Amino acid sequence: MKKIIILFIFSTFLLGCDTTENDIPTVSIVGAWIGTGIDFTGTAQTEVQGIPVTANLVGEGDTLNFTYTLTENPNLATSEGSYNMEVTASILLQSQTEYRENIPANFSGPWEQNGDTLTLTFEGEEVIANIVALTETTLTLQFAVIKTELVNGFEATVTLDVLISFSR
Repeated sequence: MKKIIILFIFSTFLLGCDTTENDIPTVSIVGAWIGTGIDFTGTAQTEVQGIPVTANLVGEGDTLNFTYTLTENPNLATSEGSYNMEVTASILLQSQTEYRENIPANFSGPWEQNGDTLTLTFEGEEVIANIVALTETTLTLQFAVIKTELVNGFEATVTLDVLISFSR
């Protein structure tokens, strides 16, 4: 779960613009952005004694205290700070909620924008985000995370749809 959180933290800081299919971004994503929201939905799928088990996942960030800065020449994305997140996993009629505090949002890596797509590379991992909205003061990114993780002692395939918001 820690790797997933780190991955979407990195992706959190990908910046973009609101475009339609043929639009060319007119607002620059370069500059400092402040994290205002991190939310996700998804599933964790595994097998227990040969029986497939799927948990529905919902995550909601709060107490966001991180900045994300994009520079040009070189195109470098840098993030500093932390945030808290409440994650709920539901299987059948049971739910378990975990609250994690002070999750680091510290990373640095190259970025590239191509239309309404923003790509960030960190520690060899590439994250591709759709730029849902970009104005002079707001940015919203959406991306998928698919990872194999150890969850409660079981190897699980975790699939998340992540939405991250920023302001400046």
